[in-house]
Amino acid sequence: MPESRSKHPLVWIDCEMTGLDLSKDTVMSLCCFITDAQLNILDDQGYEAVIHHSKEQLDAMGEWCTNQHGKTGLTAQCLESEKTAETVATELLEYIQKYCPERKKALLAGNTVHADRAFLVQQPYTPVMKWLHHRILDVSAIKEAAKRWAPVEVIKKSPGKAGKHEARADILESIAEARYYQKAFFQNGTVPKEEPEAEAETAEVDGDAHGSIIGDKDVKPREITQEVGAGEAQTTVQSLEAEGFGATSGQQDLDRNGGNRDLAS
Repeated sequence: MPESRSKHPLVWIDCEMTGLDLSKDTVMSLCCFITDAQLNILDDQGYEAVIHHSKEQLDAMGEWCTNQHGKTGLTAQCLESEKTAETVATELLEYIQKYCPERKKALLAGNTVHADRAFLVQQPYTPVMKWLHHRILDVSAIKEAAKRWAPVEVIKKSPGKAGKHEARADILESIAEARYYQKAFFQNGTVPKEEPEAEAETAEVDGDAHGSIIGDKDVKPREITQEVGAGEAQTTVQSLEAEGFGATSGQQDLDRNGGNRDLAS
């Protein structure tokens, strides 16, 4: 049975934790934005909360979290906050239900969002995850696919990350990155029109396994891919530049690694 177009919303969540050990670490802060299926944010304010932690809990953090959360001010905010994890879980679910009234329809979305989900499936956040669909939309997975299969020109224009490790800033970056890939690969949800027969006939392929013909030019099968693919890539990049996307960290990653997209982080 063919897949049908989904019109259900996406629930974008980013969490900052005391660490990544599910047996002892906890969520310090989280931010949630909800978009429709076409990545339009439904509420510009979103939902954001900082959960109270004791000094003993925060002192038990590892070196990286201690330095990072201390630098952003999150550690101090956790000490000052009066909100419990239970309160935040209740508020978050109510916020999601306001924009996603149907159970098991909306998908959790974000970057490497399975890591956030691993904490959110635990109490007291379990009801939140039970309200959402079991599938997720992971922008990091799209990025990894792009680094392997997309034209280099598209990778060069991919959005950079500030690396703030602040829930609100990080999740808004995730949405922006998803919009970039939407325009680069999915053409805003539209299906490309078929070429007119007259245009399709201008490039004849003879079907010979050892060589093919584009117009009057003898080329090998791989050259066909390169010639056609380069044109499509250039069109895609020009379209993205028109939308305001410029050279960012994708270009820098490729430059550092001699143009090897597989080594670009």
